[in-house]
Amino acid sequence: MAEQAVSVLVRVELVRAVVLVALPALVFEPVLAAQVLQSLFWVVTV
Repeated sequence: MAEQAVSVLVRVELVRAVVLVALPALVFEPVLAAQVLQSLFWVVTV
């Protein structure tokens, strides 16, 4: 159970880090950032 909780926590931290990077990127490279967010969403939901 603890391992699962750690896995979820790591995933949440990873998502937060990517979102913080992707938000400014959306302004400068919207297409690329959208692709990254889409692939990230796919990874998180699988």
